[in-house]
Amino acid sequence: HHMRFPRVIMELKHDLKEDQGGDKSRLLREREQEYNSGGLKENELAKGSVELNTTSALVNYATEAVTYDYLLQSHTILLVQPGPKPETRTFSDYESINECMEGVCKIYEEHLKRQNPNTPSITYDISQLFDFIDQLADLSCLVYQKSTNTYAPYNKEWIKEKIYVLLRRQVEHTK
Repeated sequence: HHMRFPRVIMELKHDLKEDQGGDKSRLLREREQEYNSGGLKENELAKGSVELNTTSALVNYATEAVTYDYLLQSHTILLVQPGPKPETRTFSDYESINECMEGVCKIYEEHLKRQNPNTPSITYDISQLFDFIDQLADLSCLVYQKSTNTYAPYNKEWIKEKIYVLLRRQVEHTK
């Protein structure tokens, strides 16, 4: 049984600080009701709530400068929707952005293994991985922001950029 996105909104409550807790959980409940009634309205969100936007294209933070330190320590929730049906949505969480990007690579590697069950070792290049990401109905992640105690959403383009950084570093280390 796959977890649906609205569940994430409820799970996140536990990660939000207890002070003003009542206020935050009320906001989160309102968000969930909006979500379940079929439309996340693009209204300005009150500070402290969790913004979850499943339309990745609307969330373009790809230009944000990210330090390597940030990549190693921010709790990250990955939201994946492979097909057009909402029931295909799942989420998983990681201790850091880097672990999350590794997780995306693993999803693709599992996909390759299923397609080539008899091949002992499979190689792929980054353009194939990016094509795979592009054909997913939705892929986005929520990254914990310590300064505001909230999760910020990022889209496919941002994810691809971070994977590129990660894989480039791995190549440099193996030289």
